[in-house]
Amino acid sequence: MPQIIDRTSRRVMLDALRNAILTQKLSPGEKLKSTDVLASQYGVASRTAHRVLNELVNEGLLKRERGRGTFVPEWRESRKVEAGSVALLLHAGGHVWGELFQGLSRELKRHGYKPFLYDLSEDIDESIHEILENPLDAVITLNLTAAGKIVKLAPKMKVIAISISEQLNFPGDIIGPDGYESGALGTKHLLGHGKREICLACLPKSDTQINADLCEPDLIKKGYAAVMQEAGLQEDVVVFENRDAWKAAWEHFKDRKLPEALLVQNDCMAAEIIDSLREHGVRIPGDIAVVSMHNTPWADAYKLTSIDSRFRLAAEYCAELIADQHRGSRQRIRINPELVIRTSCGCKREKIR
Repeated sequence: MPQIIDRTSRRVMLDALRNAILTQKLSPGEKLKSTDVLASQYGVASRTAHRVLNELVNEGLLKRERGRGTFVPEWRESRKVEAGSVALLLHAGGHVWGELFQGLSRELKRHGYKPFLYDLSEDIDESIHEILENPLDAVITLNLTAAGKIVKLAPKMKVIAISISEQLNFPGDIIGPDGYESGALGTKHLLGHGKREICLACLPKSDTQINADLCEPDLIKKGYAAVMQEAGLQEDVVVFENRDAWKAAWEHFKDRKLPEALLVQNDCMAAEIIDSLREHGVRIPGDIAVVSMHNTPWADAYKLTSIDSRFRLAAEYCAELIADQHRGSRQRIRINPELVIRTSCGCKREKIR
């Protein structure tokens, strides 16, 4: 994750540390740097850094040991949980998890449940069997593969997948942002402001074994393509295979005409593409307008116009579905996105549904 010193905030520091823990860039058992060092690293006051650490301790992502310091918990030290717990499963990776985890933790606690964070290892089968040894009321995950396996092994377990995927044969509940509408909304906004050469920058289609179902590119592409075709314009899709490719985005664009606008699959990706372009004198939004997706703290830090996936609303739906255990039919809840306008597209700030 890049160091955003001059544009950082308390919220960006919180998201950066939360994601570093969840993706194991900060390893289980690792001791954090001192509050003053972290404050300097993220460009915030020491008391702000202290509040951020307190919040992560309250979420269970950090623990304090008197006289020793602040540490990342050893997740595998404690597997047995009390009745009334809900397992939150993730796989290392995914810049949206911090926002979603915060919302889920708050909403589950509000409904009287105890959130239980579980790092989904590469061996999904082993992890699932270990999870199901606990007296859980429900499981929430971003991984449809894991969710499907849990439903088969524990058919009475309430399983909710947070995803934009259209896997209609999934036997559990699915909640998530409408990927098609997200792609269409961003494209329509750029067209409405005179942009005709719009390039969609996205990731390759995800391996179902990883925590990427929420960022499935196919539906976003369909929404983008439908609007471009209706306008009689040529589609331009660039697939960046990995994070290193985002950081070297200039290498892709340097030998071609720059598009008038970029629609980018997620905020983190957009931020690193912008850094790469700015290093070579490309002005945002002067030379290229940018719209991204998810409206995470990256969007605040980089002033990105971003499509809000409304993770907090997804968290509310999850808690309500778990509380209503007697509902028999499977639920398919699609959340309409909102466009939050900042300066990256050259427009005045507002929110559009």
